[in-house]
Amino acid sequence: MNSAHEKSEKKEKEVQSNLKIELSSLVGHDILIISDQFVNTPLYSKVVLAQEGVLSIDRGGSNGMIDKLENDQVVLIQFSYKGQRIGTKATVTRSMGGRCNLTLHDCVTPLNRRMFKRYSHTVKVRCAILPAQNVDPTNFAKLRWITTESKNLSSGGILLPLSTQLTEHTKLILNIDYDKKEFPGIVIGEVRYALPAENFKYDTGIHFIVDEHKDKHFPTITLKRIPQKAFEYTTERRKLIDKILSTELSDKQE
Repeated sequence: MNSAHEKSEKKEKEVQSNLKIELSSLVGHDILIISDQFVNTPLYSKVVLAQEGVLSIDRGGSNGMIDKLENDQVVLIQFSYKGQRIGTKATVTRSMGGRCNLTLHDCVTPLNRRMFKRYSHTVKVRCAILPAQNVDPTNFAKLRWITTESKNLSSGGILLPLSTQLTEHTKLILNIDYDKKEFPGIVIGEVRYALPAENFKYDTGIHFIVDEHKDKHFPTITLKRIPQKAFEYTTERRKLIDKILSTELSDKQE
């Protein structure tokens, strides 16, 4: 019988082997490099090109220190991908033109586990962008509402295919057609990422804002103009929905 440690290692390897990274989505985003060459000095740069397991990064990053990285050394890198922090090893190589490339190793590890289990479940969703300023609660019906269907769902958020690439932190009003009375008719969500998908759509990851955390996302003056029913989704309701999903959709967990 396997020990608890062996089981843990096996599970970790399964997570690593199943994690597929679309490197092209990292272009333009920040990356952290940790090198023994610069002890206790994290280096930051941006990905300028990604292809076939290789990331090319901005040589001018970290005040030019990226350009001083020695060739053929193994470094640790971290980056954000679909709401998760990812870590892996990479080998530094230089192209003929001096471009700084990072050749990724096979083992890619999520550094933080998702807080909420996701399920491949389709529900109809109506949503509209919540104006950043001048929120008018009497004007919600006049917002540009669109209808789409979810790709996956959790008690903490939802993945929607949208025709527009929304920026991170964009706020949305969501009307989710989920036949459980515990799930409120209106939820406020915040965009975490938007990645190119099929049929000229963008897979948009949206985090639900619960009542207890609304102060962290909106100034007081804005909260006064948003109907309280938009914040009926509480941490207690979220726990309840999590239990319902884990019971009814256990075979659809991702």
